[in-house]
Amino acid sequence: MANSKAWLQKNDFVPWKSLKTIDLSSGSLNYKEMEVLRQVEGEGKKYYHDGVIPCTADIKYTSKTIENKANVIVPFMEFQSERGKGIRFSEARAICTVFDAFALTEKAKRQIVSIY
Repeated sequence: MANSKAWLQKNDFVPWKSLKTIDLSSGSLNYKEMEVLRQVEGEGKKYYHDGVIPCTADIKYTSKTIENKANVIVPFMEFQSERGKGIRFSEARAICTVFDAFALTEKAKRQIVSIY
C-alpha cells in the first residue's frame, strides 16, 4: 500500500497535474475545493500530510514557478477587463515561440506556413 501511495504521489498526483486540471476546469475547480478533497482523503483532518492529493501550497508554488518561466519565454502582463482578469502578451513573440517549438522557423522563412 505504501509503495502504491508513493507511486501515485510521484506520477499521478503531482502539483503541476493538479494545476492543469484546475486551469482546464474553467472555474469549476479551485484551490479551496482541492483542500476539501484533501480533507476527505485525510478523514476530516484539516492538516493532513500523508495523502496523495498535493496541498494547496505546493500547487500555488508550482503555479508561480510555471508563471515565472512562461514570462521569460513570452512576457505577459495581467489586466482587469469588464469580463474579468486577463493577460496581454506579444502575439508575434508567442507565434515565434510556437514555430520554434514545432521546428517551423526555418520552413516559414522559405515558404508560407498556415495556422488553423
